[in-house]
Amino acid sequence: LPVPFRSLWIESMHEEVQNLLTSGTIEPVPRSSMESDAMLLDGKWIFKTKSDGRFKSRFVCRGFNERATPAQTFSPTADRLSLRILAIIALTLGWHTLVFDVQHAFLWAEIQDAIYLKPPVGIDVPAGHIWRLHYSLYGLKTASRRFYDLMHRILTTFGLTRSSFDPAV
Repeated sequence: LPVPFRSLWIESMHEEVQNLLTSGTIEPVPRSSMESDAMLLDGKWIFKTKSDGRFKSRFVCRGFNERATPAQTFSPTADRLSLRILAIIALTLGWHTLVFDVQHAFLWAEIQDAIYLKPPVGIDVPAGHIWRLHYSLYGLKTASRRFYDLMHRILTTFGLTRSSFDPAV
């Protein structure tokens, strides 16, 4: 840990773990309950001082050990030309547009397969326990694809369909 402000960094780490527990992203489970074919990954801390002076710690997976095929990791992104065409259509038809940022985007996508994490050193977890992931976490190879699939499911419930020209639109 960065030595200056050590107690503030530790407090920030505990806050991050509490948020992950409260949101249901992670759940402490006995290591003996882990399926034999499940993945056990470790993680690491990312530390950042926010522009307002707050200390932010984020626990991320070290997902390079995650077993995933290219199809499970690929998530299309909208082409710049597609976005420009959409903007022109909206302007021409007098539509109101909205741009937003999804806070903690990857943490919204549920995980169906069994992925477990080794808790970080210094975090209180019962002896012999690990964390089971219920929602995607930053650092997983499959995190962006899981979020893309989630957004696709949500948008189709509103009657929207994917463009054949650009799958991200």
